[in-house]
Amino acid sequence: DRNIRRYGTDIYFFDVIDDETQLILQQMLKQCVAEFLGDHIQDILQQTLDDTITIHLNSPGGYAYCGLALYDFIKKLQVPVCCIVEGSCASAATLILLACAERHMSDNSVFLMHQCSWGAWGENRYMQDEAENSRKLMSRLRKIYMDETDIGSEYKDAKQREMFIQSILEHDRYVSKEECDQLGILKCECNGEP
Repeated sequence: DRNIRRYGTDIYFFDVIDDETQLILQQMLKQCVAEFLGDHIQDILQQTLDDTITIHLNSPGGYAYCGLALYDFIKKLQVPVCCIVEGSCASAATLILLACAERHMSDNSVFLMHQCSWGAWGENRYMQDEAENSRKLMSRLRKIYMDETDIGSEYKDAKQREMFIQSILEHDRYVSKEECDQLGILKCECNGEP
């Protein structure tokens, strides 16, 4: 009983990101792609395709590695995917949005990127390993934010830009649709509203 539904090529993902919702979304996207390709084969061959699969997203986030897996999965799909944030897009959910070819937000939606949370106990060596794993994960996330957005683009030096993105990640501040547009998080290439 997860809050994920599919109606044609529209998928409504209003849940946390974990291994179960990752699997559900991947299965739904695979089904959509198969049907989409069947329905639009002529448009694809004639290069007149103007339809997409749309993910309607409202999620507080969840497990970072599930978010990364969904990011990779969506990026490799053979058809265009559009994401519309309808509420909150936070934490690991930002990776779903950033993987999509088109990115929109409803007027009162919010976006939140932040540091990863983790906890560990046990031997010192294990805790040091966890700290190193966390550093690597944060580095991967910063790279995705650098590649997929214009955040910090006023800095020409990549290290300075990465440090600016890190300074944002160190806080839990929601960003409005207007701010997301200014930061190059949204990609709206359609005519009119999503």
